Amino acid sequence: MPFSIATGGYLLLAWATYVAPTLALAQAPPLHPKVEFRLAESEPAPGLIEGRVPRNGRKVYMHRGAIITNKDIVEANVREDPYILHAYQITVVFTEEAAKRMSRTTQMHSHGLLVFLMDDKIVSALRITAPFYREAAISGPWTKEQAERLAAELAQKPG
Repeated sequence: MPFSIATGGYLLLAWATYVAPTLALAQAPPLHPKVEFRLAESEPAPGLIEGRVPRNGRKVYMHRGAIITNKDIVEANVREDPYILHAYQITVVFTEEAAKRMSRTTQMHSHGLLVFLMDDKIVSALRITAPFYREAAISGPWTKEQAERLAAELAQKPG
C-alpha cells in the first residue's frame, strides 16, 4: 500500500512494503521513458481511465490530462530510501512552472489520489496528504543500478 510524506514542499512517493526488483523494471526500461503524474479517483466516473496499482491490484480511475510529464523534469537523482531497507528512490526536480502547477493541483485535491506512470503503466499511487512543490522522490521496485539508469534517462530530453 503506497503512502506519502510531505514536509517543507517535498513529497515522498513510496510503497509501505518493499517489492522485489524482479518486477516490471527488471528489464532495461526504454530510452527516454514516458513519465506522467496524474490525478486519479477511487471510484469510476465518466471520462476517467481505469488502471490497476501493481503492488496491491487496487483499481484507480485516472484523469486524462497529466499534471507533470517528461518536459517538466529538469533533474533526476538516486538515493537510498530512508524508509525501505535495500531500496532506492529517484528524486525528480520540476521546472518552476511545473512546480507551481503541481502546488496548485495538490492544494485543490487534498486527500485525492496521485498516480505516477511510466510508459503508460502505473508505478505507484498515493493519497495526497499535503501540497508539494519543486521535487518528488519516487520509490519503486528497482535495484540501485536500475534506479541510476532510469534517473539518467529521465534527466535527458528526447532528441
